Amino acid sequence: MFALGRIGLVTLFLTLVSQSAFAQVLTFDDAQSNQAMTNVFNGLHTLYFTNDAAEWSFGDLSLTALSSTLQIRSTFDERSPNPYPYRFIVGNVAQVHGPRLRLDFPNGTDRFGFGAALNGTAGRAQMIVDLSDTSGVFLGRYTVPLQRSSNTNGNTDSEGAFFVSGIGQIGSATITNLGDPVVPASVDNWVIDNIQYALRGQIGPVGPQGPQGDAGLTGAAGPQGPKGETGLSGAVGPQGPKGDIGLTGAPGPQGSRGETGLSGPAGPQGPKGDKGDPAALPAGMVFYLLHGSPAPEGFTFLGQLRSQVHPESIGDGGGNGPASTLVVDVYLKR
Repeated sequence: MFALGRIGLVTLFLTLVSQSAFAQVLTFDDAQSNQAMTNVFNGLHTLYFTNDAAEWSFGDLSLTALSSTLQIRSTFDERSPNPYPYRFIVGNVAQVHGPRLRLDFPNGTDRFGFGAALNGTAGRAQMIVDLSDTSGVFLGRYTVPLQRSSNTNGNTDSEGAFFVSGIGQIGSATITNLGDPVVPASVDNWVIDNIQYALRGQIGPVGPQGPQGDAGLTGAAGPQGPKGETGLSGAVGPQGPKGDIGLTGAPGPQGSRGETGLSGPAGPQGPKGDKGDPAALPAGMVFYLLHGSPAPEGFTFLGQLRSQVHPESIGDGGGNGPASTLVVDVYLKR
């Protein structure tokens, strides 16, 4: 395992209440000042390369090329001093000669990020990032898209960046480069740079109690609470004074007719009343009287009706008794 004593490790100090965390970015800059580097002059610029190794350790972070090797180099772009305008890598980088790279954080980190670029392609590509915690429990899988960057200085090969935080203490990350499907060689010899991570420091003493803050605004009324149980009945109060007589109410509706009562005893014979007015019978009225009855006043005799009547014999039920003649006088009202 190779170790770099001074590798351009940028350290930021963040105070978080009663504990501290050191946010760090591994840039690989100035690696040649502490490591044996091979100098290569390309006619315009001197390039620096370390020897290939399966693993590099930086104390609280180690990089392992799975089934391949990696090396630190001074630049990924041999066109210096007119390099491609990369956005996510700059200066010294770590070059991986295979598709997979594992990063281990022995003390854990609550964040992780990096920039990466492919070799020999500007096509769209992607990487897969698998994260596990310090106990090896899987935390999640993420996809990193890579594509060409462009500005007024020109175009780059495919590149991209990744960052995640707030998923727990990360203990390891495995990056799998799927490369550009059109360019199989892009799977190997890719580079990584600007690795971001954070180490939790020692827990410090609790600080003094701060001053009480101003009273906050009154919150909105809460929802209606459930109805309480019915309380005990109170004692009966004293009799109040008699009230004034109220106004007479409206008559109630007519009640239903009652049943007819029993007939009372007949009263004594009353005195004979005055003769009433003759009945007013309508003109044209036909009046039938048994022959021999006195003729009614105001009627004209029209004639007679004769009918044979056979009364019912006793026990016969068929009307077969001796025949009788019934004579009826007919009158007409004038």
